[in-house]
Amino acid sequence: MSVLGRELERIHVLKPRDTESEWAPDMDEEDEATEGRKVTADENTSTAGELRAGITRIEKLISRNPLLEAYQFDQDEFLMIAEIFHKAVQHGDLDFNMKDICEMLPNQKGGPEGRLGIVVNLIDREILTAPCLRDHDFHYDPRSLYSTYLRLNGLLWNLILGKDPLRHAGRIFSKAKSGDAVDALLKMIDGFYLHYPELNDNSMAEAGVCFGRSVNTALDAVIGKLDEANCPAWRSFKAKYRLSRFWLKCLLLIHYHNRYRDTEPAPEAIASLLAKNCQERLKYIALLGRHNVLAQKGLLNPRIPGCSSYQMELSDTAINNLHAGTQVAGTQSGIADQLLDRSSYLSRISPAQTLDQLIVDSQTKSILVSVINRLKNPRQESFATWGLVGASLSNDTAIQHGCNILLHGVPGTGKTFIAGVLANELKRYLIQINAGSIRGMFYGQTEKQARELFQEMRALAKQISPVFLLNEGDQLIHQRMESAVRSVDHAENTIQSIFLEEMESFPGIIIVTTNLCAEMDIAMSRRFHYKLEIRIPDREARMALWQLHLPDSIPGAGFIPLEGLAKDFHFTGGQISLVVQNACHEAFMRGKGARLTLDDLYRYARLESGSSFEQRKQPLGFAC
Repeated sequence: MSVLGRELERIHVLKPRDTESEWAPDMDEEDEATEGRKVTADENTSTAGELRAGITRIEKLISRNPLLEAYQFDQDEFLMIAEIFHKAVQHGDLDFNMKDICEMLPNQKGGPEGRLGIVVNLIDREILTAPCLRDHDFHYDPRSLYSTYLRLNGLLWNLILGKDPLRHAGRIFSKAKSGDAVDALLKMIDGFYLHYPELNDNSMAEAGVCFGRSVNTALDAVIGKLDEANCPAWRSFKAKYRLSRFWLKCLLLIHYHNRYRDTEPAPEAIASLLAKNCQERLKYIALLGRHNVLAQKGLLNPRIPGCSSYQMELSDTAINNLHAGTQVAGTQSGIADQLLDRSSYLSRISPAQTLDQLIVDSQTKSILVSVINRLKNPRQESFATWGLVGASLSNDTAIQHGCNILLHGVPGTGKTFIAGVLANELKRYLIQINAGSIRGMFYGQTEKQARELFQEMRALAKQISPVFLLNEGDQLIHQRMESAVRSVDHAENTIQSIFLEEMESFPGIIIVTTNLCAEMDIAMSRRFHYKLEIRIPDREARMALWQLHLPDSIPGAGFIPLEGLAKDFHFTGGQISLVVQNACHEAFMRGKGARLTLDDLYRYARLESGSSFEQRKQPLGFAC
């Protein structure tokens, strides 16, 4: 437990057990005596002194953290938070109703309206959160709070546990290169979202919840890091556009949502992130909607005429200026988007995986890091002086920049996850090949469509150099038939021949995944520069996977011992994910106050263990 958590537990023990205490200045001393308390006045004085000392220690701890200091807690709120924290740690209680919260706060007067005002204030200050509010602004009708449950704010909970997003952001920035400073800032924002689960719930913005206290504190800190780094692109951008601090924050939040979450936020969403109260939120909505400085300066794409909602997206000009040429040129990106829109064979996906989240054995991870470094820094000119002889008949240098990777292993070991990691680490689009759309109904159509696929892939490789992903590759590039009698057999052999021919000279990056390595054509072996088997995780890796799939945002997850699960079930990451989802669904259905338990996980782990379709087969064909 963190130092702050221990101090909260201490003051919970010292907190008076009824509302008639020294915290109520109008308490009648005679009434106290008639309550039949068995402690002496000296003991009361001693306990009160210890309580004050405990609160003083907490105040000192809070003063060291900008995010905690911005809450400006009073003493009654310390006692309420201590009560909630104790109930969560000792009993797993996370959810409370209005009556519960008001009973935890001493000195509450003013009747129902006063109590409603107190809870609204606690939500606006991000001390409490109401997860089930949906499309209903509680500022205009606070009665909606009676029909929902309340819990401690997710960011505050993580801060109490010692998980500080600003410290996490500082580590990210310290590892970044100077040329990637803006990219590092976006990763820092992503880390803040990771520590603040409520930010991922769009319905909260629609319900009028404001996050400005914490979001502004975090953005001020990360922008300060960027200013200190003296990044040329950032310095040039600020000098050119002369945006106020507010508009810089809007720009970065829009950029983050566009790039990391693949969404185009509405003015209401950004206003909720930056506003500290309801009035400020309405003001920001008007600024972003009708008087948007970013749009006036050409930093946002034009609003679509006739569209009732305004979805904000950074323009190519803004992106290129922010990243100083490290991004794909706007015209190239536009052409690539048009190609993808027209394509029947290719579609863009937006992975969120990072190398830090990848859980595989050390040898496999080392090879993947080597692959990433090779593709980031091909150093073709100096490497060519080594005089290596290539297998290809072509001397085209673009072909030498290409890389075909085969990832094979049993289902659920993270092959697709790795493709997302590679794309993100290389800062490239991830384009999925839709295998089912290649085969045609008529004779000769399949061959034509396979060649069209590679034509489109070559065009995209030239424009934006993405990473192409073919999942379950054995369905397209399996073993050829020695005697193709039927037309369908001939069509299948044609696909194999086209893939063999095209992958020989393809100038881009192709990742193929398969669970059936033995079914693939042996001639395809030489087409892959890397053939990596992604093995079933060992016990240590399984422990890390359970921890990854059981974040603290799941009620009760933080108190579940995972060692037994990692020992008893030799699961892949995919199986662990399924077990967690099924167990969470059952726990959630128990209603208010529901929390995940070890029994839930064991029940569905046994079910998964007893119903797995996996069969271990000895590999045939070429060695993978």
